[in-house]
Amino acid sequence: MGEKYVSMLPVTGFDEPTNSSQYHGLEIVEISAKSRWEELGAYISYLQANGESLKDIAILVRFNSSVMQIKKKLQEMGIGIRTLSGASNLYARLEIRDIANLLAAVADPSDEFALLAMLRSPIVDLSLDSVILLSDRRVETKTLLSILKECSKIGMELPEAAEQAKLMRFMGWFGPLSVFADRLPAWEVLSQALKHSDLMSNLAPRRNGRQRIENVRKLLVLATRQPEYSSAEFAELIRSIDRLKQIESDAELYDDEDDLVSVSTIHSSKGLEWKTVIIADAADQKKDKIHQPLFDAKTGFLGYGSSVKSTPLFAYLHAEKDRANVEELGRFQYVAMTRAKKRLAIVDWQQGAKRGTEGLPKSIRNGIGAAIYDSLPTWSLVQMPKPSEGTDIESDPFV
Repeated sequence: MGEKYVSMLPVTGFDEPTNSSQYHGLEIVEISAKSRWEELGAYISYLQANGESLKDIAILVRFNSSVMQIKKKLQEMGIGIRTLSGASNLYARLEIRDIANLLAAVADPSDEFALLAMLRSPIVDLSLDSVILLSDRRVETKTLLSILKECSKIGMELPEAAEQAKLMRFMGWFGPLSVFADRLPAWEVLSQALKHSDLMSNLAPRRNGRQRIENVRKLLVLATRQPEYSSAEFAELIRSIDRLKQIESDAELYDDEDDLVSVSTIHSSKGLEWKTVIIADAADQKKDKIHQPLFDAKTGFLGYGSSVKSTPLFAYLHAEKDRANVEELGRFQYVAMTRAKKRLAIVDWQQGAKRGTEGLPKSIRNGIGAAIYDSLPTWSLVQMPKPSEGTDIESDPFV
């Protein structure tokens, strides 16, 4: 980053007005309390009202939890949002786990856990009563699959006609597919199952139905990129990735050119740029509990402390961890700040004497100097004019 960060200067040579509402450079967005993201939404609405396109705005955060909180709040306010990779785990979604059970059951119909789970899932959508009834009919001499074949025939009906119809449709495609599944790649098995099952129509009316459908479609695309995997192998891959908590984002519901605010972790924003970048959870930082043991991988030292006393080794390890945290914060600061082409906004909920004393605001304040930081244009919701007051310069929400 160089020896000292130099604050951004207002951009000149543009045809835009030069009043404070069109300020380009470094500014502070002051919210009244931590996680008051509705105030961040008000700031974005203010930018939009003053000519900013939503697709030119990015909200960057350090923590994945902040991505989901901000997304939820801004969507409630009617602000369009797109999230970049790293915000959620596709493989942890119920619809993806249902697909894993489908692939496992097709590959091995004797896997009765996977088969029963699939019957209850939106793939077949049998009621819990029907699933229990089918399970109870099993005996030592009959497999669950043979029971399903019998129950799908006329005269072996389930208690409700609708349930019987679902089971007959299911066995109509599952039986033939399971015969050839070991000779087909996972993507082809999944493609046939999606074509003949009721999964998509059953997902559509459910909560977040569109997202669920797009997630299933995305999984099919991922499967086509790995044609060497069989159904059993791809099912195990899905389960192992979920166990390892590897991240694959939800499928996108929008095109790249749609006018939406981007929300991303700082890490996932590398290599990207926007006209306006807002660092939203800048003042947030994880603080270790004093009694939490600390381990130094370089030396192999393990130290313990308490609220009453601390050993010299623990004090040393704590100081080393603080130093590492400062270095990490510097890397985050560099990546986040260099994503902005015109406007960089730092969200801070520390007010008065505490302003600029935590997290990234503290790092920036130390870099550019307290006097410069404290003189930066500051947007605050309490300074917003009421609708009847207009938006002239004197009532502008910058202080």
